[in-house]
Amino acid sequence: MIEYCKYCGRKITKSDNVCPGCGGRIEEESTSSINQNDINRPYTSSKKRDFKIVLLLMIPAFLFVVFPFLITFIVGMADLDTEISSLKEEAKEEIEDDEDTIGFNEKFIFDDLVISFGSEYEFVSVENTITGVNETQAIKIPITITNIGNKSSKLSPLVYEVYTPFNKTAKNINAYFEDNIDSAQELKEGESYTKYIYVLYDGDGTYKIKFTNQNKEIIIKLEISKNKV
Repeated sequence: MIEYCKYCGRKITKSDNVCPGCGGRIEEESTSSINQNDINRPYTSSKKRDFKIVLLLMIPAFLFVVFPFLITFIVGMADLDTEISSLKEEAKEEIEDDEDTIGFNEKFIFDDLVISFGSEYEFVSVENTITGVNETQAIKIPITITNIGNKSSKLSPLVYEVYTPFNKTAKNINAYFEDNIDSAQELKEGESYTKYIYVLYDGDGTYKIKFTNQNKEIIIKLEISKNKV
């Protein structure tokens, strides 16, 4: 049997009063007898100590690398929140100024989306031979949308309807054009894009776009004329 220090595991002799490895006082209960089969067991205390030292050295290095990115992310999120709050206030002010006459280039909020219709509309021809409206004229109206919600979103074609100057429901022909609003992808928080709503031309006059959900109804009035300046 070979005796080892019970504090550090170092081999000791019967004449040792203190352990030559750790300095621990050696008494009868301070030693342990180890079988010959146990001599080759790796002693892991020093390895654990080395691991702790390496870990402590890695923490500052990790913080040095990650901290700047963390600060940049936090500042970016704060700027995004400020921008979104500004858009909300701007849209609310425009609605409160004249809620019943929202028209071109006026922003409004609907389902956490800031929406506006551009006055740079144009007339295009429908090119789809199987629809029954081939070569008829359509109005191409720009629509700009910004997502101010906290999740990805888009304008659903189910929440709005277009009416002609004669108060007839206009046929939805957006699918005949690639850059239409109905086919647009979802917007992430703070993102914007400009797409188009296409409406069959039914004479000059006021075209209305009604947005409806469970909480509100908003009517947009757009004056359309082929002779616009």
